[in-house]
Amino acid sequence: MNKVLQQDTQSLDSILSLTKEIADQYYTQKESLPPSRLFKDSTFPDLPQQGAGAIDVLRHFQKHYADEMANSAGPRYFGFVTGGSTPASVAGDWLVSVYDQVMSGSNDSAAHFIERQAIHFLKQLFGLDTEYHGVFVTGATMSNFVSLATARQWIGEQHGFDFSEEGLFGSPEIKVISASPHSSILKSLSMLGLGRK
Repeated sequence: MNKVLQQDTQSLDSILSLTKEIADQYYTQKESLPPSRLFKDSTFPDLPQQGAGAIDVLRHFQKHYADEMANSAGPRYFGFVTGGSTPASVAGDWLVSVYDQVMSGSNDSAAHFIERQAIHFLKQLFGLDTEYHGVFVTGATMSNFVSLATARQWIGEQHGFDFSEEGLFGSPEIKVISASPHSSILKSLSMLGLGRK
């Protein structure tokens, strides 16, 4: 095993303790920290010959960047739709990173059940029919991408065309109508091969 990775593996408690310390420093101040900072660009250092290890990288972050981060979890952050982190979301993110599951739709892990259970709860919370299905994606942009891909496939089926097999060449015309589309819609249309226009 690589020497630095081996050192990190043996220092896991210290790494997690320092991570918690940095998080604690932030959370104890989040009510008063400004919602954004002016961070001036500087010269990028060159890639070192050897990795520094997690402890040194965390200390570097703590010294140079931690106090320069936007306070998106604070009460005065009104930018975009970023959801402020909560203790529960931090714990969830941490465990997602620890277990690093592949969500491929098989039953080789409890992760798929957890996702379906959460969706089941959301259907009940919002009064949706049990026939509805869903998946979790990485964010709003990917949600729009997946929704448009699903709609594209459905339109194809209405015309006897399978976009996922045949591609877009020779396909029926698809019209996407929106009064004021979000920029992620145009980006998604581009990535799906439908074009921004």
